[in-house]
Amino acid sequence: MYLRVNKPIFPAKTRKLSTGKPIDYMAIDPIVGLGKISEKREIELGKLRWWWRQLKLCLELEQQSIQLLDQRIRVDRAFYRRWDLDSLLTSQFDNWFRGHQHLFFEEPVSVLTKGELGRLERGFSRNLDTEFIYLKVPKHLRTASAIEQIKDHLKNRMRRTSSLFAPTGKTLPLIRYHIQYNCLVMSINGSDREKIMNWCNYHYQGASGAIQDKKDRSGRQIDKVFSYKQSVSRALTAARKGLLLVSKGNFS
Repeated sequence: MYLRVNKPIFPAKTRKLSTGKPIDYMAIDPIVGLGKISEKREIELGKLRWWWRQLKLCLELEQQSIQLLDQRIRVDRAFYRRWDLDSLLTSQFDNWFRGHQHLFFEEPVSVLTKGELGRLERGFSRNLDTEFIYLKVPKHLRTASAIEQIKDHLKNRMRRTSSLFAPTGKTLPLIRYHIQYNCLVMSINGSDREKIMNWCNYHYQGASGAIQDKKDRSGRQIDKVFSYKQSVSRALTAARKGLLLVSKGNFS
């Protein structure tokens, strides 16, 4: 078997800065195409992008009937019904996310555009749109009075539970998703553990968090992503278990 859609993701930069400090994760796997975003939102998007990437891999494995841990991948289409799975496999994250960001982040209150107002006046949204509440606020009202009346109108009409998608449990550092994903894709494509180990040790040089702060059996500081093939095996097992969970709707 050989994956046609999901390929290894090469780190964009892997050499330490001139100061000797390691390269930050977002420099090796930047968020592109979504404009200027805060550092906090960048990390949130990084996690969601890995959820999206892993689901995309699930879809291809399901399509090719490739098993993981002796189990066939079956994507829970009921859980992911709002993700537009039919187009996800052939889309880029930034394009897909623009049309689906409401699945992950609460939309702010906003004024209707002329187009939205026109559709509402023609009755297109009144019975079909279950995601929004439309109110008409007279401009001459005092702000305090308007706020009190809006609160009254919102009583018992707001949803008590969130319909947003969010990771479950404690998530990994983003660099670990990157490494595990590449290990798994390379393994599915036929690479053995030694080739995967050498590839990772070369391509993740200088990447922050890629080399864990540990010592080997002789007490020397580890300076590689993987020192033993058994470490690659553990990363592959973790990646396979994680992908099976993602297919069922659990990302962590």
